[in-house]
Amino acid sequence: MRRFLLLALCAGCDGTVDPASVVDTLQIVSIVADPPAPAPGQSQTLKVVLADPQQVQPDVWLWQCGMAGCTQGVTVWSDGDPVVRWPAPEGEQLWGLACDPQWCPEPPSFEQMINPLATLTEIPIEAVSLVGRAVLMPLPSGPEVVNPTIVSVPEVELTGTENVELEFEVEDASWAWAYATSGGFLRNGVQLTKEGVARLEWVPPETAASGEVFVVFDNEEGGSAVWTQTVL
Repeated sequence: MRRFLLLALCAGCDGTVDPASVVDTLQIVSIVADPPAPAPGQSQTLKVVLADPQQVQPDVWLWQCGMAGCTQGVTVWSDGDPVVRWPAPEGEQLWGLACDPQWCPEPPSFEQMINPLATLTEIPIEAVSLVGRAVLMPLPSGPEVVNPTIVSVPEVELTGTENVELEFEVEDASWAWAYATSGGFLRNGVQLTKEGVARLEWVPPETAASGEVFVVFDNEEGGSAVWTQTVL
């Protein structure tokens, strides 16, 4: 375990791109919930942040599961809008599925929602992305769960052949996770400083190509926020 941690911390130490930061197929980067831990009966907004480097233009479905089964799923991407207003959470696990319509012409069945991993067995990896996260509920005696607040972002263009250093100031965040559909990052994940600063270094692709970069900020309570920018 110690050796694994040292390797993870040293990703990018030799100046090469961290493979974990490179997104070359369809991927749900994050599902941002607001509020992250709604009170009983309170609805929330869910935003799906999607990387689609191959222009699959997938449909995306969300659903929740708990001890009593799974709720009715909701399609959030068929109209091109990645934001959906979700009713009061009823389950313990939130699932998000993005899939090429050629392979997933219909929403997941009830059986597939119960066992979503089975949905992936016959679908090419480049055509599907599945993400699961716990449904957060506020603790009566615990601190309020909040999403990170991005205070300042780098005013730079991601272009050319030189590495670009990105510096962020973020409140209520512990880690920053970086992904790119063009180029990559020296380190996929960095811990924020005590002052709430995250520093990342983007590495351009060997051959110029447009794309996007994503930086996901999260905290130990389960809150998250995402910054994106286009690679020119």
